[in-house]
Amino acid sequence: MTHQKTKCNCCECVWARILLHAKKQITLLTKRGKKLTYKIDNDYVVWIPLGPHQNVLYNQSKKQICASINARSLNYSPSQYPGTATSYKWALLNHESIWI
Repeated sequence: MTHQKTKCNCCECVWARILLHAKKQITLLTKRGKKLTYKIDNDYVVWIPLGPHQNVLYNQSKKQICASINARSLNYSPSQYPGTATSYKWALLNHESIWI
């Protein structure tokens, strides 16, 4: 089977789309309606809140994002994602530009 980069949700393809869309500052939306965006700093996703009253936003490494791909594949809720910043990773991986 040939790797279909345009329709693939493997770690490398998802990360490539995360890098691409960081420059566009797409708006992410958590299940509870909190808005945020992100930037990339040395293979870390740095969350940028777009509203008041958001909890501490824990930066996530590429490895931590990729560890959540299985949870996204299974359509898990944010509480079932591994590690910290689960609702933010859920919002990122559920954005139509990131997960195809």
